[in-house]
Amino acid sequence: MAFFGSRKGAAQGLSVILMVATFFVVAGFLAWLNTQAAETEVAVVEDASGAGDSLGGAPVVDVAVFGPDPMAHTDGVIRINNLTAQSAVGTQAFFVDVGQPIPFLIRMGDRVAADGVLVPTGSTVSVVGQVYAMSDSVADGWVAAGTLVEADKILATIGASYMEIVDIVVMAADGGGDN
Repeated sequence: MAFFGSRKGAAQGLSVILMVATFFVVAGFLAWLNTQAAETEVAVVEDASGAGDSLGGAPVVDVAVFGPDPMAHTDGVIRINNLTAQSAVGTQAFFVDVGQPIPFLIRMGDRVAADGVLVPTGSTVSVVGQVYAMSDSVADGWVAAGTLVEADKILATIGASYMEIVDIVVMAADGGGDN
């Protein structure tokens, strides 16, 4: 192999020129990016479905599907959004409008009732719970527990089923009411 000598300092004269050229290339690239960039507007989409994050991952059942046959949904926990509360029944239950002649009974589970949730008449609610068959013995249990008075027992048993809820979101009260 042939020895050509030391190359030390061979590019020393070009190093300043290369550094300045690189600076201008990077500055030109950033200027070009600035001219190509367009203003971006980020749209904030709020959840209008009535389901907050607190309602978990239960499958959503539309009110129009649920109303005609609530007993078809007894196989697990479901979520129903945008129900209109009609009237209270006892201390832990209330009726909601499901588009049928007879209102549907919603009963707050022990955890929901312990949270002190108030559901004013006319308010919009989203609920998560399970549908059960209604019977006189179920209503008798509620009377014995003190969550339903004997006079309201006939109201509670008007429907063939009820929903025991484990979570609720009360969104808005559209009109006045007595509770």
